[in-house]
Amino acid sequence: MNPILELTIILYFLYTLGILAHVLLRAGYAIRNPVNPIGSRRGFLLANWDTILVRTFLSTVCFSIWINHPTLLSTLFGYFKIPLNFDIPTNPATAAMFGYLADSILDSAQSAIAVVPQLAWLNTVLRGQIPAFVAEKP
Repeated sequence: MNPILELTIILYFLYTLGILAHVLLRAGYAIRNPVNPIGSRRGFLLANWDTILVRTFLSTVCFSIWINHPTLLSTLFGYFKIPLNFDIPTNPATAAMFGYLADSILDSAQSAIAVVPQLAWLNTVLRGQIPAFVAEKP
């Protein structure tokens, strides 16, 4: 097998483990909460699979961009004359941390969106409850 392909598969695997670690952490918090009716991690995953899938999709897009263009952030900062070096190496440790942090950031953003009245509709979209608009027949 091609060594670059092997490394890419390992990076995506560890990235996915990073996401899974954060999801299981959140599930543990949820089942220990006395107000939450969900009593198991399996129940948490079954109740929130759609949100987890959307967050995983969004973070995978960012991860794929980072894998293919690791110097992109430094280049973008350079365009705005900001001398910051964000060239993060793509290795197994950074891939796992990317998965964990990306899911954590999206989880925090979703919680923040829920309390801002002007952005509350985004939370329903992230939860998969997209409103259906029916066109009137002429």
